[in-house]
Amino acid sequence: MHSHNCDEHVTVLEGEAEVVVEGSTTRLGRFDTTYIPSPIPHLFRNVGASPLRILWVYTAQTVTRTFTETG
Repeated sequence: MHSHNCDEHVTVLEGEAEVVVEGSTTRLGRFDTTYIPSPIPHLFRNVGASPLRILWVYTAQTVTRTFTETG
């Protein structure tokens, strides 16, 4: 789990993913898109048999990633 200093949009380009946000897990497929406002902790993981390709779009030029367990 991690969070950012800005909002994040993620689109699955290929493969299958799961996203975990606020204790809820959602399965994502090709062209599914998410929006995660800052500073909500989240994670994405590959749950398919093929490589996962995703596109990240952030709402800031400088992006930080803070890991929930270690800060």
